[in-house]
Amino acid sequence: MNYLSRERLAEMLDVSTKTIDRRVDEGKLPAPDLHVGPQPRWKRAAIEAWLETHKRI
Repeated sequence: MNYLSRERLAEMLDVSTKTIDRRVDEGKLPAPDLHVGPQPRWKRAAIEAWLETHKRI
């Protein structure tokens, strides 16, 4: 399975990593699927599916 780091997700969405954290806290982005140590990871397929219904964050 392919996972995205916070940095890669930020690049993909063209926002800062701080915006990723803020949007997750606000419930405007899905919570991470897992953590590798302290680092959050999101399933690429889940983010792509989420983006189909949420064009802007």
